[in-house]
Amino acid sequence: MKSLNLINIFTVCDEYKGDLDLINKYLSHSSQYSSSFKKMEVDSFVQLCNFLDVNISDYSIFEGFHINYTIPQISKEFDVLRISEKLAINIELKTTMTEKAEEQLKQNKYYLSNINLPKRIFLFVSDEKILYEYVDEKMIEVNKDTLLAILLVDQSKYIQDLDSVFQVSKFLVSPLNSTEIFLNREYFLTDGQMLVKKSIMNSISKLVKYMAIDAKAGTGKTLLLYDIAIDLTDRGFKVLLIHCAQLCNGHKLINDKVENLKIISAKGARSFAGFDYYDFILLDEAHRYYRFQLNQLVIKTKELKSQLIFCLDDEQRLGKSEIDYHNSILIKELSGEDVYALNGKIRTNKEIAGFIVSLYDLSKSGNSYDYSSIQILFAKDVSKGKQLIQEYMNKEYQYISLTPSVTNFSQLDYLDFGLTSHEAIGQEFDKVVTFINQYFYYDDNLLLYRTGPNPDHMLTKLLFQNLTRVREKLCIVVIANKPLFKTIVNVILNYK
Repeated sequence: MKSLNLINIFTVCDEYKGDLDLINKYLSHSSQYSSSFKKMEVDSFVQLCNFLDVNISDYSIFEGFHINYTIPQISKEFDVLRISEKLAINIELKTTMTEKAEEQLKQNKYYLSNINLPKRIFLFVSDEKILYEYVDEKMIEVNKDTLLAILLVDQSKYIQDLDSVFQVSKFLVSPLNSTEIFLNREYFLTDGQMLVKKSIMNSISKLVKYMAIDAKAGTGKTLLLYDIAIDLTDRGFKVLLIHCAQLCNGHKLINDKVENLKIISAKGARSFAGFDYYDFILLDEAHRYYRFQLNQLVIKTKELKSQLIFCLDDEQRLGKSEIDYHNSILIKELSGEDVYALNGKIRTNKEIAGFIVSLYDLSKSGNSYDYSSIQILFAKDVSKGKQLIQEYMNKEYQYISLTPSVTNFSQLDYLDFGLTSHEAIGQEFDKVVTFINQYFYYDDNLLLYRTGPNPDHMLTKLLFQNLTRVREKLCIVVIANKPLFKTIVNVILNYK
């Protein structure tokens, strides 16, 4: 849908100041990429328009704007935004000047850096009726003519589809797969992540012994936990981070580059040797920690000065035995009020997230996605399936296989030539290829599995682990399972 002319929005806001519901209905009708105003934002927006004398200015220079546009997945919002073929213009609105204002403009510059265009970023403080421009990492007071002159010159074609402009994957930094970017601090936490971090740091300052982050796959919990770890080392604390899965190259690089931070696997933590050296002990994927180890850790740390932060996700348990650990119950009992929920998926785009939901429950297939980010392929046997997987690996897809059994040889071993579900824990990739084989079937609309070579492995959980590692594009090769392929095509992909 088309963008907005600020004069049209100003007229409605000015005439119907007390009717916020009507104003927001008008916004929703007028632009797909504009979001609702809050009451104070309406007042600030009206004062901005009065400051610019929009009623006596050229109507055409105020075309092409969007109000409260939000970048998909990461929930980054711009108060007033226009992107043309030649220039990006952003105006932020504040009632009063705050300490956070400059940091917000810095963030906006970072997110707009994704667009290969010149940028002009402004801040309007309505109580003071002052306009600032963010230039060379500083806020400089400017007059209205500066902004009006820019609007007058920039009347090239305005971009209507803002979602197509922002490449969200560039902002989804993984400490394990975008490690250099993470170590260089070239990222920002989302509002949800910042809220949880603030709560954790507040608990730390109160010397709370046990804290927990409870979050589902794709919410950014790994980045948040590692960001907290780095922040603590910056403050001079010694941090031990236990990763309850296999370590990857990203872990090794962080260990090499960050002073006072040591990352070890759960296996490396069995003796608890040297734990008394650390001020903080962080457990990533704590729901997967062996219960006897968790019990011993709790007993051991009661004697120590260390504060503990657990990060867990009950839905990401891959084996039946992990359910029997009941780790989350113990962790939440230990942490009491200091359990903080991190909500809202940021890694997986809405289309892929919707597909995964539909795949696991066919009754939830009623959505309007065209699934252009998803490829479903059929292979009549393992040999053909392997060929297709390798073709997509050549297209720079990361292949993640279902973890085979250590003791029982099976078809899964023939397909074990990429990362396994367990090896991919905590990691994320722009493009992923994986497979579904004859172990899977539908019953009463639900995706179920037959017991595989490792009776402890819950194959639907392993598959979910693989699927939720993806950011942008997903390919699933269905191997020798004609009924399931037919169901996916008929019920999910062709839903109208």
